[in-house]
Amino acid sequence: MHTWNVDFVPRAKITGGTLRVEGVQASDKNAAIISAASRERINAAHYKPRATRQRKEAA
Repeated sequence: MHTWNVDFVPRAKITGGTLRVEGVQASDKNAAIISAASRERINAAHYKPRATRQRKEAA
């Protein structure tokens, strides 16, 4: 399991800014996008999702 940050950039029909979901626990990028969309109760098809893994902080 990895920790992901997922950004949902609106497509042309949706107005508003980017929605960012941080700290999503998932095994891969696609699972992180699905989990984040489910958590925020949005239709991911209306957005262009981008998922990036969180960097581990140095101790």
